Amino acid sequence: YNLTFEQGKLVIAKADATVTANSDLNKVYNGQIQSVNGFTVDGLVGNDTKSDLVGFTGDSANGKDVGTYNTNLGLGTYVGNYNLTFEQGKLTIAPKDISVVADNKSKIQGDGNPDLTYDVVGLIGNDTLNGSLETNALKDSLAGDYDITKGSLENSNYNIKDFTNGTLSVLAKVVPTPEPESTPQIQAIIDGNERSVNQTQNKSSVDTKHNVNILSLNTIKDTKIVNGGIRMPENIVTKEEDIIK
Repeated sequence: YNLTFEQGKLVIAKADATVTANSDLNKVYNGQIQSVNGFTVDGLVGNDTKSDLVGFTGDSANGKDVGTYNTNLGLGTYVGNYNLTFEQGKLTIAPKDISVVADNKSKIQGDGNPDLTYDVVGLIGNDTLNGSLETNALKDSLAGDYDITKGSLENSNYNIKDFTNGTLSVLAKVVPTPEPESTPQIQAIIDGNERSVNQTQNKSSVDTKHNVNILSLNTIKDTKIVNGGIRMPENIVTKEEDIIK
């Protein structure tokens, strides 16, 4: 036979496989960069493993603040035995729970409100809260107790799970009562025949050598009788011998 050959061929098509990036939906904010990486493959045949799939990219997601971060899987330089389909994964970071206690405050009615402050349990590092506390008390609010509430206090990386109200106590303004003006009552009769002294301490006997007849002293404090006249203010009269000198 004179043989003529016509070549045949064997065509091996790529198998289909699905690459699914790993996800982590349970991260909680911790102030650090967190990540999820790795993948699974569905559709490998024979003894093939996912380590045989070399060259594709984007199988990780990274993030620090609260939010959702997606992977970005792609073929990259892969030229293997599979037609790859990609399903993206995601990283979810949830807010961290904290507790806030508003400090109690007080003020006098008519004064401006004091700065409203608070204590926090659970903040990380140098993190702080934004916004401010609130109260219904105004400058001229009536005396009484007013709640100090959460107001606009927040930070997107935190969940204020427990908040304890404070109290702003408005104290009534004390208006001092003016002391009544004392009206001195001094009466002197000179050159009479009777020599006596009438005053609040009921001291009626005096030295008759001095020319003083009748003196009436009612509301004058710190008063002395000196040689028939009045000197004030000095030490309060406490002894009879101090009345006449």
